[in-house]
Amino acid sequence: MSISYTKLRGCDAVRAAANNSRFVACFTTTGDDGYGYSLDGAIAWGRVHHGRRLLLADGEPAAAAALVEAVLRDEPPQRMMMSREIMLRLPESLRPARVGEWRWFYTDTPPEPVPGEERVTWLRNDEAGRAGIERLLDEAFADASTRTADEQVKAWFGVYGEDGVTPIGCGAVSGPAPDVPFLASVTVHPSARRQGLASAMTAWVTRTLLAAGHPFVSLGSMEGEDATHRLYRRLGYRDTHALMSGSVETVTA
Repeated sequence: MSISYTKLRGCDAVRAAANNSRFVACFTTTGDDGYGYSLDGAIAWGRVHHGRRLLLADGEPAAAAALVEAVLRDEPPQRMMMSREIMLRLPESLRPARVGEWRWFYTDTPPEPVPGEERVTWLRNDEAGRAGIERLLDEAFADASTRTADEQVKAWFGVYGEDGVTPIGCGAVSGPAPDVPFLASVTVHPSARRQGLASAMTAWVTRTLLAAGHPFVSLGSMEGEDATHRLYRRLGYRDTHALMSGSVETVTA
């Protein structure tokens, strides 16, 4: 069955069609880049993520699933990401064979001060600084998808060890939207865990970014990481979307 949807040109049009949803704003740029689709109050939009075409969706689940199904047949992407409610309404043949499940969090409220924040700073972004971050990620978060070569990374924050040179904790300020920071690859070296550094880093960078004028700060965390979720909630983050994402096969009519 053919479904008639509205095509949107430019990320500003996508945001407007989504009533300036925080979730949609987090995963779009601004201006004339990007494209999207709308149907009965649901929204789908596309962008390039790590070199692959990504389709995202939001809105009332039944309408969003109908929209996604139509778009998948007309303009198939290589990956897709949407809420669990939308994904599970799609025919099984159109879903990714393997999915990752995670939660999207955001806050627009500066967190209360946390012990250890005085140790947090912006990390060096020169060649030596990036090499130190890469070594830390290799040892503490080997499957981190956000690395120092990622073009969406604006800055790295973290904590240096006693030598003042070697990072023992780090995180990236990333995301496609210049006005909405997305925190990624937040980790602490195994030897420095259970000192509250993850909480201190997240609190410090959240407050710093909000003070700089960003409307909110966002991040993602995989399902099952309950201790991490509790940490973010203690800092005032709210998880509003339980997401599924994965690669999709070429769709045929």
